[in-house]
Amino acid sequence: MNKSWKLFHDQLKLWVDRYPSRIVKTQDQIEYEEYLSTYYAQKKYSEEMETFSHATRSPGTQNRQNPQDSMAMRNNRFAVAHPIARLAAEFIDFILMLIFKIFLVFILHCIPMLSNLIESMSFDIVTQLIARNFSNLAFLATTLVNGDSEMNIDHLFLRILKSFSLELRDLNYFIFVELLSRFIRSLVEWVLISKNFFDDTPGGSTPGKWFLNLKVVSCDLIVSRGANVVEVYPGTNPGFFRSFVRSQIKELSYFTIFYFICILTCQHNRSPYDLFAGTVVVRSLPTVDPDPSLNNPQHHGDTD
Repeated sequence: MNKSWKLFHDQLKLWVDRYPSRIVKTQDQIEYEEYLSTYYAQKKYSEEMETFSHATRSPGTQNRQNPQDSMAMRNNRFAVAHPIARLAAEFIDFILMLIFKIFLVFILHCIPMLSNLIESMSFDIVTQLIARNFSNLAFLATTLVNGDSEMNIDHLFLRILKSFSLELRDLNYFIFVELLSRFIRSLVEWVLISKNFFDDTPGGSTPGKWFLNLKVVSCDLIVSRGANVVEVYPGTNPGFFRSFVRSQIKELSYFTIFYFICILTCQHNRSPYDLFAGTVVVRSLPTVDPDPSLNNPQHHGDTD
């Protein structure tokens, strides 16, 4: 009996000596988790109470608060841009780009060095397309005449090409101008959308959007706050990456039927490139100046 108790005592002592650090570590982990849960619960409670106080605060009390806090709340609140306004902004940008394209053609024609440079680049998209069609026609013709080579398709192509060389050169020239203007338009929109160059509020805009009080802001989350009013998070400048993705996809889907269908059917009138780039086109809400009498308690008192 004494031996069994002694054996039990020795085993218990061995277990206590072997596992004290693990027990202490487990207790520390439990205390740390309780501390974190209490901390996050208090933080969440403070955030909810702050939101509740902002929602139930009277206008006079809001005006006496820190103006930076109210400005931060207003910066994330916008109105959803109407599709008609967006189309009008695109039309204004199109007119401006058309004027720039005419000016570009005039510059290239007036400077012989640039005109010769374009001709030396052998930019012959149209001529190569015609040559490919004539090659198909030559195969068809040789098949129909059973291999008779009296019909020289290559010679016929050269004669037609010489007779229309001036028209084809002008057509190639305008295709080059169109591609160059598209590249410049994409580059300009990339820079203008990345940040606001017109005022201090967040959100970039092209000249057409700025004229109609529209802007493009970064969007990871949209919360509806009433009729056509939303809160956009983060609601800041899109930055160079988002604006680059938006401008490139826009050039690929510009004026397609899919573009209009997405604007009319997607929530908050977002286009395909807005969905891919994480942006949204919004309209700034008008700033309403508070009544000065709310900040002046003596205004309601008796006058001397």
